[in-house]
Amino acid sequence: MDKRYYTTIEASSFDKGLLYVVFSVLGLSFGFFLLKATLWILSFPMIPKKGPFLLINSLNNYWTILTVGILGLILGVIFSHQLFQNMMTLNINHEEVQITIGKRYYEYPKNTISSLYVSNSKLIIINETGEVVLQETIAYSPHKVAQAFQNHHYPWRDSAQPSSPHTMNT
Repeated sequence: MDKRYYTTIEASSFDKGLLYVVFSVLGLSFGFFLLKATLWILSFPMIPKKGPFLLINSLNNYWTILTVGILGLILGVIFSHQLFQNMMTLNINHEEVQITIGKRYYEYPKNTISSLYVSNSKLIIINETGEVVLQETIAYSPHKVAQAFQNHHYPWRDSAQPSSPHTMNT
């Protein structure tokens, strides 16, 4: 694909950075407050098995809180990384569309596509025989995706046409 004439849709650096920060802070907070939450849980007399909570509470010292907080932070970073590894990336030009989702790769020549649309946050690609060849979740604005395909003159539809026999329920 000639890189001068294609449009790429993927998570922006700002989006990635923001989600890394959000999930890292959530992980750190969960790890830090997990030990504090055990004290609160132990205050309820109706908790039948207090053993695991007593064990966690017995570890309630500075180094344990710090260690569990850092583990939560690391888990937040790992979760964010996995999230971005599995997000769809679209490369669109006048001749083909290339889609990467994690380790899966799809390539559809423009002349084999009869229509495309977004329905329920899923990108739907229908081939010339009327079969749905792709139905994958997208994390991008449907307007942004539509604009990219329309800029390259793909047969974009605003939604599924119920009268068409080849559309699927999504």
